[in-house]
Amino acid sequence: GWTDRQAPGQYTLEKRDDQRSFGYVVGPQSWKKELFLPHEVVQTSSLNKGTFHWHGTSPKPTPTAFIGVRACDLAAIGIQDRVFLEGTYVDPHYQARRDATLIIAVNCTEAGALCFCDSMGTGPQARQGYDLCLTEFDDYFLLESGSDRGKAIATQLPATTANPEQQATLTTAIDNCRQC
Repeated sequence: GWTDRQAPGQYTLEKRDDQRSFGYVVGPQSWKKELFLPHEVVQTSSLNKGTFHWHGTSPKPTPTAFIGVRACDLAAIGIQDRVFLEGTYVDPHYQARRDATLIIAVNCTEAGALCFCDSMGTGPQARQGYDLCLTEFDDYFLLESGSDRGKAIATQLPATTANPEQQATLTTAIDNCRQC
């Protein structure tokens, strides 16, 4: 697997000694540009006999899966949701993209040198805003569902219920990450 090393003004990738798929912390890019596009046609206009006519566009999002979303990113997406979905005006384009997005979160079991989610109360464990959440260990993943869509997917997977030892391992890993 690969990991990242972060320091003020630095972001580098390094090879890991294990095969973990999510052995890195939050990356340098956010998910914002995927949900709130930097460029989008929201209306068009036409001129007919000297009169302008305005036409709204219908959102046509592509079903998308965000894989590897960290708890701090979920908190940021939650803020976007409040702004674009819960106010007086609901942005139909944002709502359509959000509805078409499956979010697969990953709990952090290692903290980066620049991480501050624990001090902000946004991590390292995902608590809400995801459909499925993974916690990766050396030889298995723990899976949690956080929505009806996530539960529907989880029931189709060849998985077993986590035993008390695995649950304790999850708690220990999250607690250790908080201490970093």
